[in-house]
Amino acid sequence: MDCGETELNSAAFSSAKSLRVLDLSECSIHKLPDSIGQLKQLRYLNAPRVQHATIPDSITKLLKLIYLKLNESPTILALPESIGDIEGLMYLDLSGCSGIETLPESFGRLKKLVRLDLSNCSRIGGVSVFLENFTELQYLNLSHCPNIGPLSEALGGLSELQYLNISFSSYLVGRQEAEVLGTFSKLEYLNLSSEDCDLQKLPESLGGCVKLKYLNLTGCRHMKELPASFGNLNNLVHLDLTNCGEVNGVPEALGGLTKLQYLNLSWVGPGEKQSLVGLPNVIGNLTEIRYLNLSGCMHCIIEADGNSDTRDQIDSFMDRISTLSNLEHLYLSRNICIGSIPASFCNLRKVHTMDFSSCYDLREIPEYIGTMDSLKTLYLNGCYSLNHSNLCGRSVPGFVVHTVSQLPNLNRLVLRGMESLEEWNTSYSSGQEYVLGYLQIEDCPELRIKSFPPRAERWRIIRSGNVLSCWENYCSDLTGSPEIIQHLSSVETLSLEANDQDDLPEWLGELTSLQKLEMHENMRQLKKLQTLQVSDCNSMASLPRWLGGLTSLKKLDISDCQGLRSLPDSIQKLNNLQELNLYDCSQIEHLVESEENKMEHTDMKERVCVLPTSLKKIEIHECHGIRSLPDGIQQLTNLQKLSIVNCRELVKWCESEENKMKVGHLRLQELY
Repeated sequence: MDCGETELNSAAFSSAKSLRVLDLSECSIHKLPDSIGQLKQLRYLNAPRVQHATIPDSITKLLKLIYLKLNESPTILALPESIGDIEGLMYLDLSGCSGIETLPESFGRLKKLVRLDLSNCSRIGGVSVFLENFTELQYLNLSHCPNIGPLSEALGGLSELQYLNISFSSYLVGRQEAEVLGTFSKLEYLNLSSEDCDLQKLPESLGGCVKLKYLNLTGCRHMKELPASFGNLNNLVHLDLTNCGEVNGVPEALGGLTKLQYLNLSWVGPGEKQSLVGLPNVIGNLTEIRYLNLSGCMHCIIEADGNSDTRDQIDSFMDRISTLSNLEHLYLSRNICIGSIPASFCNLRKVHTMDFSSCYDLREIPEYIGTMDSLKTLYLNGCYSLNHSNLCGRSVPGFVVHTVSQLPNLNRLVLRGMESLEEWNTSYSSGQEYVLGYLQIEDCPELRIKSFPPRAERWRIIRSGNVLSCWENYCSDLTGSPEIIQHLSSVETLSLEANDQDDLPEWLGELTSLQKLEMHENMRQLKKLQTLQVSDCNSMASLPRWLGGLTSLKKLDISDCQGLRSLPDSIQKLNNLQELNLYDCSQIEHLVESEENKMEHTDMKERVCVLPTSLKKIEIHECHGIRSLPDGIQQLTNLQKLSIVNCRELVKWCESEENKMKVGHLRLQELY
C-alpha cells in the first residue's frame, strides 16, 4: 500500500475482516488503530515507522498472524502484555525499536518463532530469559544491543540456528571464549564484529560448522589465533578479519578455503609482527576471490631471514595476486612497502576498483594501466612520492589525464593531499573524451587546470580554490568559449567546500545540466538548478535576493546557519518550489524578511502569503526564534505536510484557536 504519510482513524479496518496481507511499508503511520484487531484472518502485517508510544492491545487478537514487522519505530516504548497470545507467530522484526526496555512475560510463549530481529534495540534487556524457549529459531539478530545480558546457556539450545548476528552486543564484552559457537551445526552466517570485543580465541568445535558461508570477526583485536579446525570451513565465502591485530594462523587457515570470494585482512598484524609470512604460498589458491583487502598489513608477509630483499618479496607477492583472475576489488592502501605496481596487474581483467591511497613510497605507475578496460575507480590520494616522479615519461598531472583518456570505463577519480601538484594540463588528452561519474579534488591548493576542464558528472572541490579560478586566466570571456562550455555541459552535481573564494566564477552559469549544487560559503544564480543545500554558513545573515531567480528550484534545504535572520521576499517567485526545509537556524525570526511590510493585498483586502503557492512540504526544526507562520499560510492549497519540531513558540501559535483554521486544511501535521 502506497499511502505516503498517513494517520489511520479508529475504524480504518472495520470493513476489511477477510484481509490476509497488510503491507504499510510505504506509509508513515502515526498510530495503529484499535480496529486492527478485527482483522481475524490476517497472516502478514508490515507496519514500520510507527510514531506512537504504544501498540494497541487488540493486535494480540490476530491469532492467525505469522509475520509481524514493526521495525524503525523508536517511539514504541512497550509491546502489549499479552503479545504471547499470538502463538503461531513465526517472523518478528522489532529492529530499530530503541525505546523498548523490557519484553513482556508472555513473550516466551512465542515458541514457533523462526526469525527474530532485535537489532538496534539499544535499551532492551533480559532477552536471554526467553531464548531457550525458541528452539525452532533459524534467524537471530541481536546486533547493537548493549544490554541483552548473558547468552551462552540460552544460545546452546538453538540447534536450528542458521543466522546469528551478535555484533556490537554486550555478549562480546568481557568474554574471552565462546564455546557455544561450536554447537550450531546448521549455521551459515556468523557476525561477531565489535569495537569492544574481548574474545581471545574461537572454539575448536567451530570447525564443525561446515555449512558456514559468512564469518565477520572485525575488531576482535584481542584474538590470538584461529583454531586448527578453521580449515574445515570449506564452504566459507566471506571472511572479514579487519583489525584483528594479534591473530596468528591466518595463512594456515586459508589453505582449504577455495570457495572464498571476499577476504578482508586489513590491519592484521601490528608493528613488525610476521603473522602473514605464509600468505604468498596460499593466496594463489583463492581462485574464486572477488574482493581482497590487504590494507596496512603487507609488511607482515616479509620473512626476516636476510636471504631475500624486502622489495623482491613484495613484488613477488603482488605477482601472485595478479593470478586471481576473478578479482574485482583490490585494496592495498597504507602499505609503505609498495614501491611500484607490477606489469602483471594487467592480467586482472575484471578489476574495477584499485586503492593505493597512502602508499607513501609508491613511485612508479606503468603505462600499461591504461589497458585495464574494466577499471572504474583508482585511488592514488596520499601517494606523496608521485608528486616528484616522472611517470611514463610524463609529469604526474600529465600522467593522470593520459590515464583517464585511456580508461573508457573509469568512473571515479580522486586527487587528495597532493600539495605539490601545480598544473593539470588537459591538452595531453588523446582525443577520445570520456565522462567521469565522480571527480574529487581535495587539499590540492596549488593545482590549476590548464586548457579545458575534465568532463565529469559530479565534481567535489575541497580546499582547492585555484581549480575554480584558473580558467578565467586562460579565457577572458568564458561564456564565449564553446570548448569549455562543452566540457562543462556534463556536470550534474557540484559540491564546493571550504574554498577561499570571494565569489564564484561566471562559468557556473554555463552548467546547463546542473541539477544539484552544494555550497558552504558562496551562492550564484543558476536558472536550471532544482536542489539547493546551504549549510554551516554561520556568518551569513541573509540569502541574496537573486534567490528568486532560480525558477527551476524544487527543493531548498537550509541547515546550521546560525546567523541567518530571514529568507528574502523574492522566494515568492519560486513557482516550482515544492519543499522548504529549515533545520537548526536559531537566529531566524521570520520565514520571510520584513513580513509586516512586504505583504501584498488583493481587492478583498486579504493578505497574500509571501511563500510560493507551489509548496507541498514545509519542515521547520530547531528554529527557536520563529514565533509565527506568515499571514496567508491558508492560501497554500498544495501544502500537504507541515512539520515543526522543537520550536516552542511556533507550536503554540499553530495550536492556538485563532490559528488552527489557518493550517486546518493540511492532511498531515507534526507539531512537537
